[in-house]
Amino acid sequence: MKKYIGLFVAILIFFVFLKVEAAIDGDGRGKKSEKENAITTVNDDPVGDEKGNISSKNDFVASSKNIPDGYEMVTKSNEDQIFLYAKKTDDFYYDFKIDFKGTLYSRPFWLSLAHNPTYAPLIIYENINQDENKELIIILNKGYGSGVLLDEVYVFNTDNERFSEVLVDHPLAVLYKNVKTKLSPTQAEIRVGDKTSVVDITPLEIQPTNLFDDVAFGSIIDFEVRNNQLIVTMAAQISPAGFIGEVVIIYEYRDNMYQAKSIDFLPYE
Repeated sequence: MKKYIGLFVAILIFFVFLKVEAAIDGDGRGKKSEKENAITTVNDDPVGDEKGNISSKNDFVASSKNIPDGYEMVTKSNEDQIFLYAKKTDDFYYDFKIDFKGTLYSRPFWLSLAHNPTYAPLIIYENINQDENKELIIILNKGYGSGVLLDEVYVFNTDNERFSEVLVDHPLAVLYKNVKTKLSPTQAEIRVGDKTSVVDITPLEIQPTNLFDDVAFGSIIDFEVRNNQLIVTMAAQISPAGFIGEVVIIYEYRDNMYQAKSIDFLPYE
């Protein structure tokens, strides 16, 4: 009788062991976590939120199968279902594709720096032309460094199932048509319309051999969207390392394109 009791106990322990082992084969604590099941990855980045929540099955959720062959995801807006893909070299993203709510649009001639996340392409989806619809704004960076920041901006209409690019007047063209400057060894003069600003440059102690012939623009072109307005800032430069202020252009939608609404010069203090 003791022999059979011992055999029964051994069998019971064996089955208990198998049950425990099967339970541990989840998240290490007995059950595979719901978060681990919920989060879909794109290039090893989670698409679900930190609680493991993802969109319903009727929403568009990015996954590796949505990325075209040979491309990688550059940036995304999960909430707005907008994704930007590109091919990549060591230094640049190129041959872009815009995935707007599940439909791909190609921009093969776009370029943007790829080796610094701080200057990665930027997606903005806001109403900037005072209608009832949002516009898609994409900002790319062509260069950065000491005294250099070169942004480019692209704006798209997205209303009524329409996706079309809208021309943005080039900021340097706007500036050179509206801003007049003079430069001497002691001061810089910047005239915007009827307003003239005079900046004393003697505190900068710039050597005459380093002083430019005139105030220069173009080394810093910084686009942003602020208060539902497209804005660009361009620094005013008088020597390789000497900056005295910035010209700020606020755009408005007029005559089927984005043109300057206002232009101001703001001297540095």
